[in-house]
This record gives sequence, structure tokens and C-alpha cells, in this order.
Amino acid sequence: CFYDTGLHDALEISGEMGAVLFSQERMNELRIYRRQAAGAGFTKIEAGPDHPPYGRFCPAPGHQLGFNDLKVIEVAELLDAHAGGTRCFPDFREALQVQRTIEAIARSSRSGTWTKVESD
Repeated sequence: CFYDTGLHDALEISGEMGAVLFSQERMNELRIYRRQAAGAGFTKIEAGPDHPPYGRFCPAPGHQLGFNDLKVIEVAELLDAHAGGTRCFPDFREALQVQRTIEAIARSSRSGTWTKVESD
């Protein structure tokens, strides 16, 4: 199910095993809730040097990247894939699956029920 978190530019996706919360106001953070995990509430994961290629921009976890930094990372990955003849991520198949997931989230939000993601 998709829930309006009340935050600007944020979303929460809940499933049988837990939930994920992301807000563009805190782009380098991801909050994860695992139903089976000990303790209560969400765990905050902060992007940092242990999450390539963010280490080139962030000296330690918790430092925020800006929009321009993210574009530099995306372009560098695209150029590396093109120069090396490797697959670029995401490809069209993965993009189609993302689109199907987004559509399922929208259907779930409208109906207020669990919704399956379509597949090939």
C-alpha cells in the first residue's frame, strides 16, 4: 500500500514484510521498517563512503548530496557504460518494471487494498 506521509515530496511503501520511507527533502536517507527485526520503528540508512559512488562526494554518512552531485554521478555512469560497452542501469526492461510498480502503487492508493505488480 502507498500512504501519503504528510511530508513534501515523500512516499512510504508498505508490504507484508515491512516498509520503506523516502523523502526528497532528505535525499541521502532511506528509512526501512522490517517486520521481523528486533526493536520498533524505522531504521535510518544514510548514504556515505560505503555506498559507491557517494564516497567521492560524502566524507562521512549523513552529509547531503545535492541535485547537481546526483546528475554528475548519473552522467559518469552513463559514459562509463557507453565507453566500456557494458549495460547501463537501468535498462528498458527494468524501467518497464519500475513503471508497472508505480502503476500498482497508484491503484493501491486509489483502492486502499493490496495490489499485485503486473509482470511479463
